[in-house]
Amino acid sequence: RQTTMAPEARGKRQCCVTLDRTVAFLSKRDGIDKVLKSAKYLSGLGIALRTTTPTPAKAGAQLHSHAHAKPANASAISYGAAFVPKRGPLKLDELEAALSLSRKAFRLGKFLSNVKKCQKLLAKASQGSGQGAGKRKEESGGHSAERSAAAALVPAHLDDEDSSLMLALSLIFNCSEGLYYFLDQMQFLVKAKVVKKSETVKQIKRISVYAEITSYIADSLHGMLELRAKGACVRESRLRLREQERGEDAAAGGGGAAAASVAGLGLGMALTEGHFQDEKYAKVLTSLIRKNEAEMFETKVTLLQNAADFVVALNDLREQKSHLGDPRLLSALGLLSALIGWRAKW
Repeated sequence: RQTTMAPEARGKRQCCVTLDRTVAFLSKRDGIDKVLKSAKYLSGLGIALRTTTPTPAKAGAQLHSHAHAKPANASAISYGAAFVPKRGPLKLDELEAALSLSRKAFRLGKFLSNVKKCQKLLAKASQGSGQGAGKRKEESGGHSAERSAAAALVPAHLDDEDSSLMLALSLIFNCSEGLYYFLDQMQFLVKAKVVKKSETVKQIKRISVYAEITSYIADSLHGMLELRAKGACVRESRLRLREQERGEDAAAGGGGAAAASVAGLGLGMALTEGHFQDEKYAKVLTSLIRKNEAEMFETKVTLLQNAADFVVALNDLREQKSHLGDPRLLSALGLLSALIGWRAKW
């Protein structure tokens, strides 16, 4: 009896976890924004596909034009066309406009989070690197194997210049994104028909689009620098892991003299009562390598999302419906970005 009820209990527990995650996801502003974004671009994709394919009314009209010789068929076609709605079964245009207005309403005041992040970044820049070095020194306390493993993954290839550049890119990203969200509130008032369209409103829209594009570029450059630093650290850590394995083989074959020669290579492995903490060192180092690789994968996914959003935002400046401005392509890219946002916020 317990074996038959175990899968049911497991299924109920999984449903509860999914429900809790869904409630927590929708309770956040970003979660609701991703839901609206997905629905918006799905409706936009439906509009693009509907406009490029012939509707039943058009097909009936074409058949009607070729059926002059057969009045019976022509009357049947006209009878069937009477039941075809003129605007399609769903008013996707109104749905997309309503979803776009709802997204802008939920983003009211969102620029304040960017202002807060800018304050933290400026405070971090004013503190300098001295306090950060002291913090790393305190965090390196404990077992020597953990110290050497953590030191192996410290971004040594990220020098002070790259650190300053990443800090500057973070500031540019938050300032430009905050400016975009702030000016986007004007577009909300225009779509809500509180403010009339004018040349000033158009200029504000172009400035907001430029700010949005700048945020994508800054975030992508920051991600590329982070990928380079983490990739170098992973490669160095794997090299140290291989050197440790070779050191173990040398110690097993040559005894203490081989171990002393390995220690003289400066590999950062600690000695405890004359023996290496090889097993513990390898486990900690391997777990940190996996963590860095997972973070690198997330950064690559973010770069893909930035590329999709960049193409969509670029068309707001081009205002063309060909090549990169194809409505089907833009809707598909927007939907891709929304799904990536779902994955990140889930």
